[in-house]
Amino acid sequence: EKIATVIDHLIEVDARVVHFVGYEVNLARFLCEAARRGYAGEDAVFIYATFWINSDWYEEFAPHTRCSSSALLAAGQGLFGIDRLRLAEDSVGPHSGSQQLPSQIMSEYHARCEATDSMLFGLDYTGSKCADMHSAYSYDATWAWAFTLDRWIGRGHDPVEVDYVSAGARESVWKTEVQEQDFVGLTGRVRHYPNGDRDGELQLFQIQGSSIITLASVVNQGQTIDWRP
Repeated sequence: EKIATVIDHLIEVDARVVHFVGYEVNLARFLCEAARRGYAGEDAVFIYATFWINSDWYEEFAPHTRCSSSALLAAGQGLFGIDRLRLAEDSVGPHSGSQQLPSQIMSEYHARCEATDSMLFGLDYTGSKCADMHSAYSYDATWAWAFTLDRWIGRGHDPVEVDYVSAGARESVWKTEVQEQDFVGLTGRVRHYPNGDRDGELQLFQIQGSSIITLASVVNQGQTIDWRP
């Protein structure tokens, strides 16, 4: 009902470009209700910024909407999305922390998450797609902190000094430890620019037919766009 109200407002103000974030199921509901109201196709451009995207998204989330999977796929045609670079391949070598290959890490993760009951917003996700990207970045973030504390303690500091209440401690840890990080992670090379941004890559994709097409990669802190042929 709330999504329908939002769409009615967008139609009322004649919004032609809509940029939004949200969970996958809410995206599916948005696209479904937009199509049911004739607010799709050439009428508006939808841009979705998040970490998700699975090739069978329309089949997975159609049961949570008022559209069939085919209708939901049709509603998603032309949708633009922004996503992080895909997970590292085994060719980059083992993770600097766990010393496991990316495929080994993800295999263990899938074995555990698919065997665990999962409820979110009243919906049962048990046995559905695992949150690969979210989990991979959490995995690397955990290792980043492990490396940070290891160096911090190795230099004679007490872990208690890493106190978020103290701006001075935060700044000290950042300048002396975090900016020195440079390791091979599950999400690629993990290092940071002086301004705090992660050195990483974004992808611009679009739903075309039943495929998710990568249109371009954005690198060098957004200064370089590599358009795909």
